[in-house]
Amino acid sequence: RSKNDPPLDKGLIPWLGHALEFGQDAAKFLSRMKRKHGDIFTVRAAGRYVTVLLDPHSYDPVIHNQDSLDFHRYAQVLMERIFLLQLPNYQPDKEKAVMKQHFLGKNLSALNSTVSKHMHNLLKTEMPQNQKDWKEDGLFNLSYSLLFKVGYLTLFAGEQSSDSSHLAVVYEEFKKFDGLLTKLARGTLKSADEKKTAQSVRQRLWRLLAPAALTGGLGSTPWLDGYRQVLKEEGADDEMQARALLLQLWATQVGQTRECSVRRNLMFFMRSFLP
Repeated sequence: RSKNDPPLDKGLIPWLGHALEFGQDAAKFLSRMKRKHGDIFTVRAAGRYVTVLLDPHSYDPVIHNQDSLDFHRYAQVLMERIFLLQLPNYQPDKEKAVMKQHFLGKNLSALNSTVSKHMHNLLKTEMPQNQKDWKEDGLFNLSYSLLFKVGYLTLFAGEQSSDSSHLAVVYEEFKKFDGLLTKLARGTLKSADEKKTAQSVRQRLWRLLAPAALTGGLGSTPWLDGYRQVLKEEGADDEMQARALLLQLWATQVGQTRECSVRRNLMFFMRSFLP
């Protein structure tokens, strides 16, 4: 080790290191390590030394350093493991180009305008008219709900008016899926009930996000149209397109909250444990 290497935390148990603690509660473990060592550190887990990066502002230089790191293979493994998504002709560079086209420059200004519109409408809709109808809720639940719904309407519904019943169902199903995502990624769904729940939630979200349902119900957006076209070029049928949309729905929600941000960091951590 050189003096510029990140702090190393081997844990108390030889060879095993922090594997047990990580397996029990990965988010809690990473939060504890962050308080102890900062945003970048190396831990020992099951005989491996894993460097963890928790500063989101440093992700781009790491991800774009393709000479040292190649995330494409791991991305495909996780896509299949979490979302059961298989793209015969996966073209990540083409997908990135579509994202840049619609999420930067003038298009970003249009998105910001749509975000503001949906935020205003949602707050107005969900604000009780009668003081007796007010209810208490945690700040996290309020923020999670609003940010999810605004993001969903902006990227998957565009300027169309919100279908409150559809939106509520998508939100509730997504919460269930998000709660199981870390276990799906690590392949640690143990009980039959957990596995059954994960599969049923995915299937319900696929139906809700199916291209036919979106175009026939909530409408569409330029980004969504462009992404669907890329999926078709990658050889994705309607079923795989719905699965890909679930991936994009999750990806666009990551980082909205501290808990979601921790789960995003897990994607870097878990790549070291993939077979």
